[in-house]
Amino acid sequence: MNYNNYEKVIVKSFGVELKNFPGGVVLQPGMLPRPALKSLVLALDNHDPAISCHWVIMDADVLVARKASNTIRAANGEEVYKPRKKAARRTVKKKTTGRSLSQVPTTDEDD
Repeated sequence: MNYNNYEKVIVKSFGVELKNFPGGVVLQPGMLPRPALKSLVLALDNHDPAISCHWVIMDADVLVARKASNTIRAANGEEVYKPRKKAARRTVKKKTTGRSLSQVPTTDEDD
C-alpha cells in the first residue's frame, strides 16, 4: 500500500478511507511504536465495526469535501500530497578496450 501518499493515491483515487487506524494518521506498520502496533493488530482482528480497523467507501459529498479540504491545506503550505522522487538518470557506459585500431598489433603470416 502507498502509505506516503495515502490521501492522494488511496482516498482521492478510490474514494475509500481506512477507519479506526491507531493514532488517526495512516503510517507504515513498521513505523508505528510497539503500543500502537499492538492496538493495530487488535483493531484488525476485532469484528466490531465501532472499534475495528476497516475500509469504508466514502459518500460522494464527503469525498468532494475531503478533496476541497486537502486542496486548501496544500495551499496553506501543509504537505498533504508528498512529491514523488525523481527518477535517477540512467547512463549507458560504452565498453572500451582502451586501444585504437592503430595500436592493434599485426601479424605477418607470409614468411
